[in-house]
Amino acid sequence: MTGQIPMSRGRLVRHGGKTGAVFQKSQESEAFHRWQKGEFLEIERLYASSWRRALYNLDLQDVTETFRTLGIDTNSCKNLKDASDLARAMVSTGDKYSGLMPLALKLLNVPQHLHHDVRKCWRNAGHLPLFEYAPYASFVLTVELFFYICLATKLISHARPSNRVDIAYLFYLPFCMMFVSNDRIHQSCAPLFLRSNQEFVWGQELKKSLCRINEYYLQLPEKVKEKGVISFSSDLPPIEDHLMGNLWSRLLPRSRPMKQRDTSNKSTANKITLEEIKAMENAPSVSPEKTDFDPLDVDAVLFKRITRKVRGSWRQIPN
Repeated sequence: MTGQIPMSRGRLVRHGGKTGAVFQKSQESEAFHRWQKGEFLEIERLYASSWRRALYNLDLQDVTETFRTLGIDTNSCKNLKDASDLARAMVSTGDKYSGLMPLALKLLNVPQHLHHDVRKCWRNAGHLPLFEYAPYASFVLTVELFFYICLATKLISHARPSNRVDIAYLFYLPFCMMFVSNDRIHQSCAPLFLRSNQEFVWGQELKKSLCRINEYYLQLPEKVKEKGVISFSSDLPPIEDHLMGNLWSRLLPRSRPMKQRDTSNKSTANKITLEEIKAMENAPSVSPEKTDFDPLDVDAVLFKRITRKVRGSWRQIPN
């Protein structure tokens, strides 16, 4: 729960005496690329529809009864902060007989056929508190409990089904530095679950700031813009923008303008770099039993990404 995004499809390699980790294009990034072009697979449409139906199928009475069985009194919640505190208190309990695991299996919609294996793994781990045993599941459960508590105490209306979907967006919070939204329920609830090094930003305010920055860069000569936006936008432009200035200094404190580099031998340097990258990408995987190095301390990490040449008004990579 450090704010990093877990990556899939990685493999360990060794080439030319160096170790590395190679991450191909993820299925998620390939899907996003298709979605940006309006291309959706039928299975994706069905899954999205099923997911939304599951979110809408609330059984408030069932959850309220579970709260009562656990001795949880939701009547003490007078505001959203009280609800979030109560949800955290429930999840942070160290009592292995508290019934928290059955509640987690229910609220997280874990398929019934997996319940036995989940309980077995948890038992073999010594019935650790959930926040130690499965930190992300614990976070999601906290958000879920918060939502049900708010429904039970009428702090959030159950008359608006979209509230259920809106709350589900908070599941992404552990993996971002900044959560941006124009939704009032996000504005009220997201800050309750942010770490101290995260920010909630009202979407319209951020849009205004970005428009001012965009207008500044649009005035640059065409020859500069043809080099790609990354070549000249490594720092904030010299314009007054309170919101963006605060976000930049708070969330990117180590950011500095890119230093001028010696490009006298640029073509040779790039050629060598590309050759090394391709060799690393094509190197055979090192099997787990033959891995004699620390996977967390490799010489190089290669990520394969899909990048558009042009996005909106801007060229992302040079001509």
